[in-house]
Amino acid sequence: MPGPLVVAPTNLYCVQQDVENMLGAEGLLNKIDDFGNRSITTTEQQAITDAITDATVDIDFCCGQRYSPTWLATSALINRWATILAAYAVCARRGEDPPASLEARMLDVKEKLESIQNGTNNIPGLPMRRIMAPVWSHTRVRIDYQFRCLRVETRNSSQKPADSLPQNIDYQELATPERQ
Repeated sequence: MPGPLVVAPTNLYCVQQDVENMLGAEGLLNKIDDFGNRSITTTEQQAITDAITDATVDIDFCCGQRYSPTWLATSALINRWATILAAYAVCARRGEDPPASLEARMLDVKEKLESIQNGTNNIPGLPMRRIMAPVWSHTRVRIDYQFRCLRVETRNSSQKPADSLPQNIDYQELATPERQ
């Protein structure tokens, strides 16, 4: 029976060469070589790809709401963070303890990603998504209307509202003729 369908992200934030540069060629081979044949098989290659994909998904989870994946892929800081997360995943995949220095760096990256997710920090040099841009709506209450509620003055409001934050529409107002 086939496993669940997994869709890989289109933008990976690091590559195998980045992980190899961090761990060293021998270090990566020691952590990934399951059969002791001093070469990387397709199964072991898939483990490296899974670690890189996991790092990308973790970063998308924390930063994807505020930043476009296309812009995240251009950031050297995001590349470094993804490399640290992927290297940690490679080192920990067989249940072995990763080096303490790598674990400390991974915890630091996770802390920074959480602060970006919470909105207390930003990624330097990257523009935020349009949905994070402020929009405004001028509202007023018309007491001479039959239904007294806030109405949006569209001619004075933002002409390009955020895509993911639709304005509430008073359908009753649209369907009910009222004297003005």
